[in-house]
Amino acid sequence: MDPMTIWFWLWLILAASLLVSEMLTVTFFLLPFAIGAIAAWLVNAIGLGVGWQWVVFLTVSIATLAAFRPLARRLTQGPSTKSGVDRLVGLDAIVIDQEAPLGLRRAKVDGEIWNIVLEPGFEEFTKDLRTDERVYVMRVEGTRLIVRRYQ
Repeated sequence: MDPMTIWFWLWLILAASLLVSEMLTVTFFLLPFAIGAIAAWLVNAIGLGVGWQWVVFLTVSIATLAAFRPLARRLTQGPSTKSGVDRLVGLDAIVIDQEAPLGLRRAKVDGEIWNIVLEPGFEEFTKDLRTDERVYVMRVEGTRLIVRRYQ
């Protein structure tokens, strides 16, 4: 088999592999190299030597990588999605018990029942919490939600 034919297929297989890998990872890191491999494949198709193919592959890959990085950063930097207990911060909770064990109150937030404590400095208002009162979740400390009353 002619060496040019071997490189023809190698560039084509490399480009296809990198494109498929990019579709699976969605990082915009492999796409520039796939474009470089396509460019090298085209250089091979017009009959230039392996040295020129490598020069084109590297040049196009690096240039495309430099051009895509700002786009990739912009597309991948979105608002982070909160998970676990962090998702509760900023939500409203509804007080469900006026009196709970150990002087704590309980509230329902996002379908879950949690022990609640009023934010430090506001503990004197804990006794006045009423059932069905809406409170704002400030943070999570262990198994307790630190809440603030709406005023």
